[in-house]
Amino acid sequence: MNATRTLPAPRGLETGMYSRCSTAARRRPRLSGLISILAALAAGATLAQTPTPSPLRSPFPDDAPEATVDYLHVPGSGFVPMHSDSGVVYQPWGCTYLTGPETSTNFAVVLPHGSTVTYLRLYWADTSAASDGHMRFASYNDGFGGVYLEELFTSGSAGFGTTTLSGLSHVIDNVNNSYVLYWSTPVLTSAIQLCGFRVGFIEPRIFTDGFEIGNTSNWTLTTP
Repeated sequence: MNATRTLPAPRGLETGMYSRCSTAARRRPRLSGLISILAALAAGATLAQTPTPSPLRSPFPDDAPEATVDYLHVPGSGFVPMHSDSGVVYQPWGCTYLTGPETSTNFAVVLPHGSTVTYLRLYWADTSAASDGHMRFASYNDGFGGVYLEELFTSGSAGFGTTTLSGLSHVIDNVNNSYVLYWSTPVLTSAIQLCGFRVGFIEPRIFTDGFEIGNTSNWTLTTP
């Protein structure tokens, strides 16, 4: 007769230790992975709070730089005869002289409205000991009158030279006036030549007082 034999349970099973240990072992990888994810998120949040400034950005200066002098520079050959019989002769490198009988040329000066002319320079070649060439900076009022603002002359008889006026303060008013350089010479030969002219000017500064400069009656607090 065969007797039924009961096998002993695995050690620890009777106390539940086997089951608990197996469950804990299965949970450890999940817990470890969750901790890794949370750590990565925390590190990412920390980096996001400290952005690196762009090298292309820089703080604005406290004050804008002061206005600088600009120049209008024209050759003598750019001057236009005022009469058909001025007899303009063009020399190399921009110089000209007149053979008459009329002896005058001019050049329209076009500068930004509100600019201040601070400097004038005449370039010439003069070998006449008896006479000098004459340049005028003038404003015209559309046929109703005009004013010679400044005058410059050639000098000596040594040839090439310059005549300069500085420290000027003529404000350009394009609304009411036009401006011109007017050249004349008493010598009808190459002894006196006009070679060029330079005008130094400062453009108006915008928003000097924080607002546009003009008719304050047009200012309004009403939002359109």
